[in-house]
Amino acid sequence: MNLLFIGVGNMGGAILKSLYKSGEGYDIHIAGRSQKKIDEIRNYGEFQLYDKKNLEKMDMIFLGVKPYQMEEAIAQHLEGLKENQILVSMAAGVTLQKLQNYLGKDKKIIRIMPNTPIMVGEGMTSITGNSNCSQEDIEKVIDILKNSSQCACIPEDKIDAFIGMAGSSPAFAYMFLEAMSDAGVKYGLSREETYLFASQALIGAGKMVRENLGNPGALKDAVTSPGGTTIEGVCTLEEYGFRNAVIKAVSKTVEKSLEMSRKK
Repeated sequence: MNLLFIGVGNMGGAILKSLYKSGEGYDIHIAGRSQKKIDEIRNYGEFQLYDKKNLEKMDMIFLGVKPYQMEEAIAQHLEGLKENQILVSMAAGVTLQKLQNYLGKDKKIIRIMPNTPIMVGEGMTSITGNSNCSQEDIEKVIDILKNSSQCACIPEDKIDAFIGMAGSSPAFAYMFLEAMSDAGVKYGLSREETYLFASQALIGAGKMVRENLGNPGALKDAVTSPGGTTIEGVCTLEEYGFRNAVIKAVSKTVEKSLEMSRKK
């Protein structure tokens, strides 16, 4: 397959790096404004700089530009896109309808929403295709993302909720880790130790849920021995509104995403 990446920032660059590491035989083409980012990609593998006259050769195009740059990037690079070519957008708030308005209703368009852990091969990505896309088209995108991310196919009206759950939530996790680290330093541990202890605890807890060793409530109960240390911490979190704060944070994130999607 011939793949074109327009924009090679954090998300596009992470997908590219995972493809190089996989050793799979894709023919990569790149278009980007940042020479620094392009030079960085050279450290991972070979590619060609995109020439617009080669657009018809591209099987799949990844658009990794900012939402406000989307219309300009499409006009600059994708004039003449064919019906059999697949456009994959990574822009938050840019709906399938908006993309169809830019490209035409006959085009194959897929929205993906990866989160930043894709940069270490532990991403979570939503995939949503328009009515022109076949299951085979979706599978092609999943195959490209498989080395960097878990994937979930969801309808477009669930993307905003996904952003709150997976797109923005790493920031909440970092805040929790930072607070845990501060507490550990208070009791004599080094900053390096606290980062290791807290991050590994979160990695392990997440893996236990993902591998269906129990729902979060049951797994929490398994740690909280009667009259023990953990239940003291759980009660304190409840006292200060931990769950309510998390629910409100996710809700506000979803509401903001919906607001962005409604903008013209």
